[in-house]
Amino acid sequence: GLWAQLRLQEAGGGQRAPGDSVTLSCCGSGFIFRDHAILWYRQAPGGSLQWISLITFHSPGIKLYGRAVKGRA
Repeated sequence: GLWAQLRLQEAGGGQRAPGDSVTLSCCGSGFIFRDHAILWYRQAPGGSLQWISLITFHSPGIKLYGRAVKGRA
């Protein structure tokens, strides 16, 4: 069979002050984006993961946002 190396590179994270804006980006290779969903999470130092958003790319694309960013995205 054929094996491909899946690769996903994200940028724009890092620690920020409360209320600061951040732009997140993501690019991938070795797979078809429209066949997958991208989920973003954030984690405060010492805290648990918090879901931020879900984005799909197949038609029609779906964009859902968590409470922390709803209305700001």
